[in-house]
Amino acid sequence: MKSLFFWIPMTCALFIAWIMLTGSLSLGSLTLGFVLSFGIIALSTRLRPDRAYPRRIAAMVKLFFIVLKDVYASNIEVMKLTLTSRPDKQPVADFVNIPLHIRDPHAIALLACIINYVPGTVWSGLTENDYILHLHVFGLENEADWHRTVHERYEPLLMEIFE
Repeated sequence: MKSLFFWIPMTCALFIAWIMLTGSLSLGSLTLGFVLSFGIIALSTRLRPDRAYPRRIAAMVKLFFIVLKDVYASNIEVMKLTLTSRPDKQPVADFVNIPLHIRDPHAIALLACIINYVPGTVWSGLTENDYILHLHVFGLENEADWHRTVHERYEPLLMEIFE
């Protein structure tokens, strides 16, 4: 029964996306859209052996607003660094290595999305055996700040949601 709750919303979402992309409500287009959306969902479930069961809705909402605030603040910071940089004084861009405590693959994937959403940061790799995140940061001033950001802002909420 749990898989049915996954199938119905995803099939409907793909079907609606098909209608919006084609711009046609003909019977043939609707039939093809339904068959394609159902087929894509049926085939893609076999590609994901691990299922995610997010738990705490309150933690998800809190994480959303934290990320929203970080994206906004980072946009302002990157804009300032870009507009005020001079040829003789360029902002520092460097790599930071951060050991992660989370092990759930879905939590790690969401952390990768969060880090890439925040302007000025790029997830550049993760070691498989010891879970060390390689992060590229534009405007890096203090490496410890990024350790604190990941360990205190993102990881506890991701652990609460997924582990």
